[in-house]
Amino acid sequence: MMPMIDLGVIQLNAYWTMAILGFIVGIAVILFNNKHHPLYKLPLQDVIFLILYIIVGVMLGARLMFVITYIPRIIQDPSLFLPVLLSGGLVFYGGLIGGVIMGFVYVKQYGLDPIRYANLFILAVPAGHAFGRVGCFMTGCCYGRPTDAWMGVVFPEGPVHPEATEPLHPTQLYETAFNIVLFIVMLGLFYKYRTRHKPYVFIAMYMIGYGLFRFINEFFRGDLIRGIYILSTSQWISLFVVAFGVFLLIAKAERLPLFKKTAPRSKSYRRHLEQKAVSDQN
Repeated sequence: MMPMIDLGVIQLNAYWTMAILGFIVGIAVILFNNKHHPLYKLPLQDVIFLILYIIVGVMLGARLMFVITYIPRIIQDPSLFLPVLLSGGLVFYGGLIGGVIMGFVYVKQYGLDPIRYANLFILAVPAGHAFGRVGCFMTGCCYGRPTDAWMGVVFPEGPVHPEATEPLHPTQLYETAFNIVLFIVMLGLFYKYRTRHKPYVFIAMYMIGYGLFRFINEFFRGDLIRGIYILSTSQWISLFVVAFGVFLLIAKAERLPLFKKTAPRSKSYRRHLEQKAVSDQN
């Protein structure tokens, strides 16, 4: 556990440093794949603006979901609302939902192809998320239940662990490892098929894979905010994520009105389509 990174002349918050690195890596993955995969090569202007939209959605959604998880405590003590809202933590699923919503808004607003942009952008999620979970481990949050297994970690005593006396499951590192494996598998399939990608196949792959893992990993979590009934909040969300992933995999979602292409209103994207049409004819 190392909540601050000491560089001598400056100290950096480990959580936010790793989160920012995660964003940078995710953006690099998007730009690299867009440049090198023959099915994409989408206009850089639209890619950059879509990234900005998604980042705003991620930050707003992650903080809002954190506030929602604190509602029972806020009801008991309303004075907690502003501190939780302004300086609280982030919840991954909230960020994922917020990013998807803002990304969808941009795609529909400018008439971009939702299938191509979805398949391109989703690979950035497990790549960036892996860094975020390392930040969680360094801070000590999102920790696991007590364990006698060899992988148990005793976190130093501090605000997050006021009574740090026993080994805990490093659930943050479990998630980091899974995200790395998921990213490698998805990236391999992304480049294996260079002539055709099925609609929303990588979105579906991510949702099913991560949703199932997160559902299982939650059983090993030991932090206080767990959820309702017999499942945690994240487990309930995971069930919907997996179900939606299965729907995208087996249904022809691109035919539904919500997912249909609209007339391109982005000048750069219109030029891209015109150039692609000429290239296809030649």
